[in-house]
Amino acid sequence: MMSDIERVEQNQLNRYRVLKQLYDDTNGNPDSYVDIHEHEKKFDFDNSTYDGIIVYLGQENLIKFPAGSYMNITNWGIKEIERAINTPENPTEHFPAKSNTIIIGHMQNSSIQQDTKNSQIQILNQTENEKLTELISKINLVVDQVDLSNDEATDVQGDLDTIKSQSKTSKPKKIIIIESLKSILGVFIKVSAITTSHPEILEAIKFFIKGITGG
Repeated sequence: MMSDIERVEQNQLNRYRVLKQLYDDTNGNPDSYVDIHEHEKKFDFDNSTYDGIIVYLGQENLIKFPAGSYMNITNWGIKEIERAINTPENPTEHFPAKSNTIIIGHMQNSSIQQDTKNSQIQILNQTENEKLTELISKINLVVDQVDLSNDEATDVQGDLDTIKSQSKTSKPKKIIIIESLKSILGVFIKVSAITTSHPEILEAIKFFIKGITGG
């Protein structure tokens, strides 16, 4: 059985592998997007382990989920990887020293997992998905009733498309849905017609996010 220290180190190395692969796939370009499902195929993690990793990387602002099932590495993520490569003898904020030089063996059928209990709850369950559908209907109703600028309408519709696309997958990832809802909320709170006439939609979005994150 792994010690707590060994488990923490292994989790950090797993995260490094995932972020480093994204860095390689995008050539370190934050404007280049990668399909999450295709990226996942490059690892021998189980689904819950991989999901737990990208949830963590997203929460640490090392990666983002701009649309649908796509993700990109952030400037901070690029800096973390390049620090690990350029000064391997020193740890970074998220990764241990020599992350880039440690040879990680084949992990298929391994007992090593990335906080599986936590990662399993990062997938939207059926009840949450049903509530999300109701929330989307409420958001659409508000959008139909107020005059948004072209940019605002485009941004909101893009986020809605991302949410709908994710909700139709077999395992909707909470982190992608949450980030899209936060983006919509960010647009809505700047529109006076919404804050004055439809404040309930702002609370509904906040309440849903809080409900699925436990925050």
